[in-house]
Amino acid sequence: MDEFIESPTDVLISYLATEVKIDRRAIRQMIRTGRIAMCMELMTVVKLLEDHEHILVHASECIAVLKTLIRDQDLEEAAESWYHNLNEWRRIKLADDVSEALDALPSEPEVPADDVPLPDSNGAQQQSDQTKDPPSAS
Repeated sequence: MDEFIESPTDVLISYLATEVKIDRRAIRQMIRTGRIAMCMELMTVVKLLEDHEHILVHASECIAVLKTLIRDQDLEEAAESWYHNLNEWRRIKLADDVSEALDALPSEPEVPADDVPLPDSNGAQQQSDQTKDPPSAS
């Protein structure tokens, strides 16, 4: 890439405001949200590198670079907060879910005694020529 733009985010904001006619405040908010999302992605990579640092040759250098990128965005605190909150939000809430699921289950239907196969039965209905035995190969 031979081109160089000193402040690409500012150029993008300017372009979207003038050419696409999007409000500058809305653009800034969208970009901030995107930057937080990117910081969270970088945080995930850092966590993966930290978990496997012993098998990667330059893991510590990569971690340092990624953490610097996150800090340079001035969004480290916001990204960490969002990361934590989203992790809590997506976590399975077993106590509530199990309780609600148990409340929603229908009660067991009672099976009339006449419909229960006899213990020595092959599972076929009584007084029928049905069998659940596989056909014999004769």
